[in-house]
Parts: sequence; structure tokens; C-alpha cells
Amino acid sequence: MFGSGFGGKMGTSALLGGRGRTVPGCVLKTLLVLALTMSFFTVVISPVQAEEEPQLEWETSFGWQDYHSRVVTVAQSGDGGYMVVAEKRLDVDWRSGTYVTVGACVFNLDASGQKVWEKVLVDDCNGVGDALQTTDEGLIIGLSTKLPGSSTDQLLRDIAVIKTDSSGNKMWEKIFGGEKDDYITSVEETGDGGYLVAGSSNSFSKKGDYDVYLVRLNASGDKVWEHTYGGEDDDAGQFICAGDDGGCFIAGGTFSKTSGNIEDVYIVKIDAGGNKIWEKTIGGKGPDTIAAAQLTSDGGLVMAGTTGSFSGWENIYLVKVDASGNNSWEKTFARDGDYHDYGIAVRETKDGGFIVLGDTRPFGEGRSVLLIKTDAFGDKVWESTFQDKDYVWGSGVELSGDGYIIAGGEQDQDSGAAYVIKTDSKGGVLWKKTLGEGIIEPSMELLPTRDGGCLAVGVRHGWDSADYDLKYNIYIAKLEPDQTDWEETSSQTIKVYLNGNQLFFDVPPVIEDGRTLAPLRTIGEALGAEVGWEGQSRTVTLEMPATNIVLIIGDPVAHVNGKAVVLDVPAKIIDGRTLVPLRFVSEYFGADVQWDGGRRVIIIET
Repeated sequence: MFGSGFGGKMGTSALLGGRGRTVPGCVLKTLLVLALTMSFFTVVISPVQAEEEPQLEWETSFGWQDYHSRVVTVAQSGDGGYMVVAEKRLDVDWRSGTYVTVGACVFNLDASGQKVWEKVLVDDCNGVGDALQTTDEGLIIGLSTKLPGSSTDQLLRDIAVIKTDSSGNKMWEKIFGGEKDDYITSVEETGDGGYLVAGSSNSFSKKGDYDVYLVRLNASGDKVWEHTYGGEDDDAGQFICAGDDGGCFIAGGTFSKTSGNIEDVYIVKIDAGGNKIWEKTIGGKGPDTIAAAQLTSDGGLVMAGTTGSFSGWENIYLVKVDASGNNSWEKTFARDGDYHDYGIAVRETKDGGFIVLGDTRPFGEGRSVLLIKTDAFGDKVWESTFQDKDYVWGSGVELSGDGYIIAGGEQDQDSGAAYVIKTDSKGGVLWKKTLGEGIIEPSMELLPTRDGGCLAVGVRHGWDSADYDLKYNIYIAKLEPDQTDWEETSSQTIKVYLNGNQLFFDVPPVIEDGRTLAPLRTIGEALGAEVGWEGQSRTVTLEMPATNIVLIIGDPVAHVNGKAVVLDVPAKIIDGRTLVPLRFVSEYFGADVQWDGGRRVIIIET
């Protein structure tokens, strides 16, 4: 049977173009789940390459007496503070992972890291599967509840989904599933303000196996439809990657298409009604699993994980499929010698290639962090290994200028600490920031903040000398701006909402030099403007009663009511459609524009 802990999402932060200024978004979702436990480095850099490490602005640590803490997600609020969703586990024996109760709570910090409020959403559940910040700056939280009569030997769960407002007040709670065991791994917001909830279920299978379980909810939490997918053995949904057509990819694992007790990678493409368009099984004779999945700029899917189907021990596994489910390519990476290599995270890079983060462990003690850059075909361009203590690992990577940001921790026999590291474009270390000692929890969130800095959120472990008990407290550190330089990628479709309604385009919006361009006619007409086009001079006009805008394709100067205005990025034509600077057009027609960098969502309000 599959475990109940599949999950992990990634996102990014970016800037929206406008009248000569940049405005970070007010709604930020978790970008990156990072394991902060034991970290890194042997890469040698020249002094010319080095950058000054960012300063620690503030740090805080807190928890609950006799409870173990786990951070599920963190997001920035509109007032500059932060919302954190966490589990609080009252344990019986931390060595066995047995818990009396698992509570789900949310708390709010102000911009200086002081706790403002804390609210318990559920006193006792089986665990929180996923959580994210919604367009209205509230939260959507998916968790597994215990069914009556359930025991440790025969675990029975239902899926609960809770919606809160921006103050942590519960707006609604819904329960889904059947008479047997159902658990949640991922939740995603849809274009109409509803939600997709994915996990695994054996309530609807006649053979008692687990199937991929997907539920579509409307904005009020009412079930629109539910479906299961899979074969005659166990199948689990791990990641939801939602497209702008109302459908989605579900990526996870399957035992149904293999011989024997061997897991393969399983992908299902779903339309807006929950109908299966296609399904795909990828893998060989050994176990093949994924730890990360991300939409790519061509509408396909890239996944990183671990394979045992090839020569040697475990290898890092990188797989790319196109929008129709065809294998674009699959690659394996491994260090020479007796090493176990595990894929952890993947991001599409600005040049169309990919950056992959993994663990590499020799046969025996110790481990290192491995960073691999590939081209668009998955072929390795370079790799870097980070190590300088006994134990090292990480679980996420993000773009940062021309280089990359990773995080982790390191520990030897005497001490342990956590780190955030920035590398150059070839994996050389530019700076390494040490955070609080004693953080050895393999679960960490790194959130780019609107001021250009970042927030590191994890769990600090330490012994209480008074009662010889191991304490698990939430740890949060804020790094000052200027040295993180978060970058946008084109790997996830940009979604645009006007007054709460999603706009759909036949050519998707793009980002050019940090400015968002969107199809002219769709945007203009949605705002109530009359749109004109003169082909010979390649001139675009948008007309409203009090505002006239004229743009020429490729010209950085626009005219608003006859007055010249310099654009950061001129209008351009892509695939036969004219794309114009979204913020420039919207704000000159009196609309307010906000950017949610974590989910790549643009919110326009008139």
C-alpha cells in the first residue's frame, strides 16, 4: 500500500511590468519545500565570483509543550505579515513515530516575526496532506481524518477540506471519501475559484486496492464530481499540475502495470469534467518513483525522482512527457562508484533546460548534495557536489538571477546547522548563509518575500536538559533583500483573473524582461475597450470614453490620450496574436493589478 505522505509543491516569485515600476504580488504561495538537515560543499570559487551573503533580519522559534511541530506551508499576507499552517503532534514515542493526536493549526506573524494570533482548526486528525494560500488571501487545507473504528493495524480515513479567510477563521469544512480508507496528498485552486483534491482511495475499488482519487469542488466546497483512476493493483496520486484549460495532470505511482511488487511512475491527463484523456506508465524492471513534478513551457510535464531499473544502485531519474503523453525523453544520473543517488527536485530554467537537485550517498555513512544542469533534451551540461560534514541533504532548488538558490543543513558528531546557498550559473557557491543551530528536521519552506528577501521556515530539534525530552519547535528566519535575486520561469502557465473570473487565451501570456505581456483583444474587450488594428502600420488602438491608447508593434513608446509614454517592453506578435504589456493597459484603464508569484496568477480588479 502507498504511504500517506506523498506531496510537495513548488512555485516561483516574479515582477509584473507597469508604468516604470515593479510591484510584487500580495498573495504568495509556498514555493518550495526544502529539507533543512545536514549540508554541504566542496565547490571551489574565485574571490571575483563571490557575493556578500544576505543579513539575518530576524529569527523566531516557538512550539507547544509536549508536542512535535511540522510546518505544512507558509505564505505572505497582504499586510506584509505571514500565514503558517502547521501540524502539532502529541507523541507516544518519537522513535516509532506513534502519536496520540495530530492537530492542525494556522498562525499569523507580523512583518517583524512577532506572533499575532494562532487558531486550531482541528484538534485530532490523521495528518495534514497539503495546504496553500488562495486568491482571496485565505487558505485551503486538505487533511485526513480518522474514521470511527479505525485502529493502528487497520487505518481508515476520510478526506477533509477546510477553507479559511485571511484571518484564519473557518469558512467551511467538507468531508469526502467512502466507507474504507481515503487520504489526501495534494490540493490545487482552479480558475473558477474552486479546488481540485487528489489522493488515494480504496473505498470505490471492488478488489480492495487503492486507486488515484480526484475530487472537484466549487468555491463553496460543494462536490462537483469525483473520479478514481488506475488498474487492478495499488495506484496513488501524488501531484496535481493544473492547466489553464480546466483540466490537469495527476502524477504519482502505480503497482498495477508492473509484474510483482515493483512501483512505476503513473501519469493521468484529465479534462475539466474529470474524464481521463490518457494515462501513462513509465519505468523498468526495478522500482521507479518521483519526488517532484512540474508543468513545462510546452504544455508537458517534467518529473524528477529515483529509479532502480538501471545499472548500479539507485539512480536519479528525470522524465519528460509532452501534452499528449508521449515520452519526450528519460534520463538517469549517478556518480561513479558505489553510490545511492536520489532525485529530489526539478525546475525548468530560462534557457529551456532543467536544474535538478538530488542526494548522493556512498555505500556506508555520509551523504552529499548533487546539483545537475541539463539542456532541453535532458542531457547533462554540468554537475556540482556540495559537502563538508558527515551528513548532508536538501530537497529543493529555485532560480536566482543567473544562478540558483538551494537550502539544507549539515551535521557532524559535534554540531549541526541549517543553510541557504546561492550558486552561480555553473553551480559554484557565491554565498552560504548559516541559520540557527540544531535544525535537523527534513522539512523546510523557503519563501521569497515582496521586499526581495526570503523567509526560511522549518523545525528546530533539541534536548530539554530538565526532562531529557527531545523538543521540536517551529523555526522561522527572515533574510534581508538584495542577494537572493529571485527569477521568474516560463514553466508554469500564467493565469489571469478579472473581477474574480478567469480569462482564457488562445496564446498564453508570456514574461519578457520581467514584464507580463497578454493577448490584446481578450484583455481589451474584457476591460470594456474597443480594440482596433491597422495592419500596414502595425498599430494597435484601445478606446474607452475617457482613454485612448495607441501602441505600435516593437515600438517602446506608446501614446495615451496623445501623450508619449515609454514602455519597459513594447507590444509584440506571437503565433499571430498581438501581446501587450498587461499592467500598462489595465492601469491606464483604471484597474488595479496584483501578481501572485507563487501560483503565477494575475488579479485585475476594476
